[in-house]
Amino acid sequence: MNKKNNSKKHWLVVAILCGLIASFSIPINLGGVFLSPVAIDLGFQRGDFSLHTTLTLFISAIVALYVPRLMEKYHFKYLLIAAALLTSVPNIMMGLSHHLWQFNLWGSIRGVGAGLISMVPIAIVINHWFHKHHGLVTSVIVSFTGLSGALLTPIFAGLIGQVGWRYSYFISGALIILLLLPGIIIPFAVEPQSEGLLPFGAGEVIQTNKFKEKVQVSEKTFSKHLFLSIMVVAVAHTSVGGIVQHFPSFSEANGYSAGIGAMMLSGTMIGSILFKMMIGAISDRLNPTVANLIMLVINSFAVGIVLTTPSPSFLILGAFLYGSAFAIPAVGITLLAKEQLGNHYFNKFFPLISFGVSTSGAASISLIGYLFDFAGSYSPALLLTLVVNVFNISLLTLMTRKAKKEISEAI
Repeated sequence: MNKKNNSKKHWLVVAILCGLIASFSIPINLGGVFLSPVAIDLGFQRGDFSLHTTLTLFISAIVALYVPRLMEKYHFKYLLIAAALLTSVPNIMMGLSHHLWQFNLWGSIRGVGAGLISMVPIAIVINHWFHKHHGLVTSVIVSFTGLSGALLTPIFAGLIGQVGWRYSYFISGALIILLLLPGIIIPFAVEPQSEGLLPFGAGEVIQTNKFKEKVQVSEKTFSKHLFLSIMVVAVAHTSVGGIVQHFPSFSEANGYSAGIGAMMLSGTMIGSILFKMMIGAISDRLNPTVANLIMLVINSFAVGIVLTTPSPSFLILGAFLYGSAFAIPAVGITLLAKEQLGNHYFNKFFPLISFGVSTSGAASISLIGYLFDFAGSYSPALLLTLVVNVFNISLLTLMTRKAKKEISEAI
């Protein structure tokens, strides 16, 4: 039987994964839309109410650690059914809740379901189905987290005004099921070989650079130092990404209107979508390390603009360029881990990297807030971002040299 490495099924899998990542992002992206209406209606403090979203993020990161084992033990379809129930039902039940403990309970359960459709299982499926255009496919799929947020946030803000937050929670739960439904009803395996297919582009990709992709990594060539370096880069970069959520406050603290801050935030979201697409294309054309380095340079340039410019238009431009920061943990680190670890060790260690990114991202918003409280300015946080960028650029450069040396010795 001749196996195909290019079929409609490959692209159908991409469409299914886009739905999965979009459904995962709904509880996160829409959390802010429900924050004020629910808190005001039920008399909650906003900080207390937002805890349920933090619980969703934290528990989903823990569950993602065990997803590779679950994918080996159970058919992926069953995991998607569990994810649909554990993610959508809690959202629906929040529409029936009246007390904080109920929201926290449902937020925790929702985290279990979200972990089953997080970036970890999606990245594993992409790695198996795509060799050629791997970076671009990853970028397209991950960009649906931003696209879903950009499209659904204003829609649900309007829904809450029209039908109330309780019915809006019901609708969000139904939407999660709808987005997961193709993955449940259309049969597909984690590995294309199980369906008589090959990974897309298998046998076609000619490596002009033998250091470009380490798809075969043995115990001899695997390096814990490289894994730890990737982890440090991911956690360090994500730890300063929370400043974006402070752009509205940054605008007001520097004498500009809240409208300028909102435009900065919108500019960052638009930039994040474009840079997520860009980093995948650069990775395919060059390699993941260079792609990450370019994003770090762009992000450093953005910080310089935000720190030094007195013009609102340049602030918005700087915020747009700051969207490059999201391309690294969302796409760049995934591609870098695939390049350096290979499929086997990727499945084993990427969940740990993902956990580090998730927990670092959850803590970063508070970290930036404390820095502002201490200094009375966002300048220290922005300067810290520059320091982290320089550190990561240096570490990635050293890591690349070490990887080339180890491969040369192995060859």
